[in-house]
Amino acid sequence: MAWRKIDQDGVIWNVQAAAEWKANAKYWRLMLSFRPADKDQPRRAIWTAAPIESDSKSSLFQEAERLTDEALREMLVQTMS
Repeated sequence: MAWRKIDQDGVIWNVQAAAEWKANAKYWRLMLSFRPADKDQPRRAIWTAAPIESDSKSSLFQEAERLTDEALREMLVQTMS
């Protein structure tokens, strides 16, 4: 199940949030997965790092909830270009 759905140029995308922590990193980083909802589209996910970091995973996901659909679309377009 998608965390959120957005529409970008007529394509519906399922967006899922994940927390990434790298060895020796001080903070968790928010990663976003964009996957076309239409089964006729390629199902490969497009991953991008959001500009959100936190020392707590729960705080990270709270910040993710505040992201607007427009901000998600901008990140998707930037990643695809």
